[in-house]
Amino acid sequence: SKNLEAITRESDAARARMSQLLPELETNLLTISKQLEAEPDWDKLYKADPTKAARLQREFDKTKAKNADELKRVQDEKQRLFAEENSRAQQNRNQYLFEQGKTLIEKIPEWKDDKLATKQKTAIEKWCLSNGFLDQDRMNNIMDWGSVAIMRKAWLYDQGKAKVAKQKSNRNTRTLSPGSTGSAPTTRSAIRN
Repeated sequence: SKNLEAITRESDAARARMSQLLPELETNLLTISKQLEAEPDWDKLYKADPTKAARLQREFDKTKAKNADELKRVQDEKQRLFAEENSRAQQNRNQYLFEQGKTLIEKIPEWKDDKLATKQKTAIEKWCLSNGFLDQDRMNNIMDWGSVAIMRKAWLYDQGKAKVAKQKSNRNTRTLSPGSTGSAPTTRSAIRN
């Protein structure tokens, strides 16, 4: 296990060095390519010495092709490293989300019921968006269980406040003024009738 960790660290360090060197190498090769675009005046060289001109043109073409091949390899390697880093980052993100999901279910056991969890998550999302607490982008980027738990608590609190307000408004309490007929004590004669 320690050996595997050491190999992984060395591999990561080598990748980091490589990703630093590749842009520099690419820049150098691009500079050489630009220099090779300025070809000599072949007509003039062929008039002066056809044999030497043919040899120089072959060498020039070989150098130009070799540089183009090197540049292509560097760019391919750079692209491969970029794809590898993205893949590793995606794997790390997925692992993190999986762990956060497990923790969320541990902290909110009611969400072991998928139906209830989906229903509440949808309601919480709608609640957050309609109250302007979060926009859709920020909502989609929530990754930690704590943020979800806090939003759920706030949502439940709001739900409780709404229920209490509804119950208070449903109570039919009459306020009687002193001395009104409704507040007079019942007399024996009223009880008999």
